[in-house]
Amino acid sequence: MQIVCKLFHLTSWLRLGRVPRLVVAVLTSSGAMAAEWPQLILPDGTKAVIVADQIDINRMPTRIWQFHSDKTPEQFLAFYREKWTKPPKEGVPPYIENSTEAWKIISRPEGDFMIAVQVDAKNSLVSNGMFSIAQIKGKLADKALVSRLPEYPKMPGSTVLQELTNHDPGKNALTIILENGNSAASNRAYYKKFYESRGWTEIVNNKKSENVDVLLLQKGPLETSFTFVAKNAKTQVVGVIQYPEEQQ
Repeated sequence: MQIVCKLFHLTSWLRLGRVPRLVVAVLTSSGAMAAEWPQLILPDGTKAVIVADQIDINRMPTRIWQFHSDKTPEQFLAFYREKWTKPPKEGVPPYIENSTEAWKIISRPEGDFMIAVQVDAKNSLVSNGMFSIAQIKGKLADKALVSRLPEYPKMPGSTVLQELTNHDPGKNALTIILENGNSAASNRAYYKKFYESRGWTEIVNNKKSENVDVLLLQKGPLETSFTFVAKNAKTQVVGVIQYPEEQQ
């Protein structure tokens, strides 16, 4: 269930328009990959677009679709309860359901993959949400685990909450979310020193407030940005780090 929980952060990230590449196409993917991944399964009449076909969530290759259906959330989830009656293996439930204030979730492991469906719980008339397939083991997941990611610093005591990678021709982007007990200003100074010592240049110095700060850096054609938000004695750091394709 860790994968499902991680999608909560990703959904907010998607809605803010921070996906480096938004693919507005209905269910498109390469034939070679399609043969290895489970099929997208949706109730009749559901409209879906793929919003991430090459993204790694905590180093696990993941595909994500956004969907809309005129079915109610209960009707939408009932479709999967009826379809997922056979346990994936002995001693394992056929599916698992969870709910939060914002989402109703149903998920199921299939082979090397985890399938998760989360539906907006705040709208009882129609179903809007996200469908994801994550490879939790196997050759693609193993490759992602050992892939070369750009070096990024973590102040002592930092906890990494999320790693997301997105691949584009010629360059890639790594989004990190972490938190620690240092101030926004000290986090900013730490990251500024780290990157400038590696040839990056600060683009603009535009402090937002005492508890919110930003850092924008450039190195050749690449740009990297960090946002630091201090709240309740902790600072959350969100960084979008671009790196060239050959570093993978």
